[in-house]
Amino acid sequence: MSSSKNILLYIATYPLSLLSRWLPKNKYVWLFGSWNGTQYNDNSKYLFKYVNINYPEIRAIWLTRSKDTLDKVKQDGYECYLMYSFCGILVTLRAYIAVISRAKAEDLPIYISPYSTKIVQLWHGTPLKKLGRDKTGSSNNSRTILLSFKSIIRRVLFPQSNNNYSIFLASSVEVGELLDSAYGHWMKRDAIKVTGYPRNDELYGKLVRSDSIKGIYLPTFRDWDRQGGKLFNDYGFNAKKLSAEFRKLDVTLDMKLHPETVLPEDIMNDLDQSGNISFVGYTDIYEHLGKYDFIITDYSSIYFDYLILDRPVIFAPFDLDKYKSGRGMYFDYHEVTPGIKAYSWPEVLDAIAVLVESGDDFKEQRKIVNTRINLFVDNNNCNRVVTEIKQL
Repeated sequence: MSSSKNILLYIATYPLSLLSRWLPKNKYVWLFGSWNGTQYNDNSKYLFKYVNINYPEIRAIWLTRSKDTLDKVKQDGYECYLMYSFCGILVTLRAYIAVISRAKAEDLPIYISPYSTKIVQLWHGTPLKKLGRDKTGSSNNSRTILLSFKSIIRRVLFPQSNNNYSIFLASSVEVGELLDSAYGHWMKRDAIKVTGYPRNDELYGKLVRSDSIKGIYLPTFRDWDRQGGKLFNDYGFNAKKLSAEFRKLDVTLDMKLHPETVLPEDIMNDLDQSGNISFVGYTDIYEHLGKYDFIITDYSSIYFDYLILDRPVIFAPFDLDKYKSGRGMYFDYHEVTPGIKAYSWPEVLDAIAVLVESGDDFKEQRKIVNTRINLFVDNNNCNRVVTEIKQL
């Protein structure tokens, strides 16, 4: 949601923000939302389901802007309301806990007061690229000064716009330090809690593998290539050749691009005819991640979660220098990417052939990186998160 629309919504809902701040709260009412209030996915979803199943005394409620999501959650048998419906407003004003995975003003009603409702930030992944105030070029320039001034004015006029997180999840102590560096100004003291991410509990129930070798390509979204064509056209992508080689190797490859990425029609037509390369439209990749024998990615933090499964990752950082020059990275890329590096589609094909024909040589490196990133390698993350929330 744009900042101008946010300001208008802050003004329109200002009376509700006052009620949100001063009305007494019910500690057994917990709100959940995710990804701009439009989707039913990510860490929020898995904690929401866990609480509903294991804590009947807690009234766990999903809020959404989407009618489709409303129907989906209700079909699962859980309580759900549209954010700005009468019922949505009532439960928002009484909730003691609000659980999100991106931003408070996106995932849940914008008027929630962070001074009376405890905001629990589950976040949506271990950062590889720099975030928040750590981003390259995020200080010492006139635009940033102007944005900071606007932010101060907004916080003074609309105190409900503050985040003031009571809990901010991390997957390890090292990751927690990075998140604190990026977003510590939005957190209460000692807000970082190392619990692991709720969505990773799902991986342990989805360790399904097919007879053929199955992989998935999961590239990061790029502002400079919203159509995604450069990733294919500029790096030697040839659907017919890949498809032919995959048949020899008994490999099928799925692809999942960012929802805002729309490939050129010629590439889509080539893929439609390949037979063993296809696009998937999962709204929740974690329901499916465990069925893949390997993944291909560039800078997506999803590979940090996939390390828990101890399966091969092929890294395809076609435009590494350009990507690093944008935000910058927290880590030395080559130090934390335990897998074959491929800088074009022909090299991706070679890497897949190596995995199929010669096996995987990165098991020890994966273990080292996984130990740094994921303190817990079990299916008990949700339980740890609820324990931390209940201590509030």
